[in-house]
Amino acid sequence: MEITITGRHQPVEEAAREYLEERLGRLARLFERLTAVHAILDHGHGEYIVELTASAPPHHRFSARAEGAELRLAIDVADHKLEAQVRSWKERIVDHRP
Repeated sequence: MEITITGRHQPVEEAAREYLEERLGRLARLFERLTAVHAILDHGHGEYIVELTASAPPHHRFSARAEGAELRLAIDVADHKLEAQVRSWKERIVDHRP
């Protein structure tokens, strides 16, 4: 799984990059069909904004957005939202529900 991390209006610190890669790496273990995850980190008006987008074949996209006063908190919330979407989609595939 390819993980791309982008900082909007700021460079991404190495500690934040490592933490984000660790959190997003768990998604690959959860569902092996994910091909890429793109993370956008932004800081504005005293809040951190994290946008995550994951893709899986054949054209499925999952996205999550979170805001928080601390970067790690915003990463955790966005990761939790994205993980819930992936789990739901995986259950649908495994259970063969329409």
